Amino acid sequence: MKPTKRWTPLDQQTYRITWRDGNVWVLHATPAGKYPWLLTNDDGATQEIGVSGTVAAQAMAEFWLDVSSLYAPVAPTALRAAA
Repeated sequence: MKPTKRWTPLDQQTYRITWRDGNVWVLHATPAGKYPWLLTNDDGATQEIGVSGTVAAQAMAEFWLDVSSLYAPVAPTALRAAA
């Protein structure tokens, strides 16, 4: 699996991407941590990425961002309107 989006390198262990919803995410290598990579955003959301290598981590981060967007919370007013 290869990353399909454009990652901006901030340094040798840190990369940034602006996702399609406009949120900026940072992927940072954490070699001393339990997982090799950590994906974070300005809202404080984090996701551990448990793969080795930059390209694999970027691809897995993109996969996680794609899947997580499918489970975005639905506004209560939208639920009432659908009922």
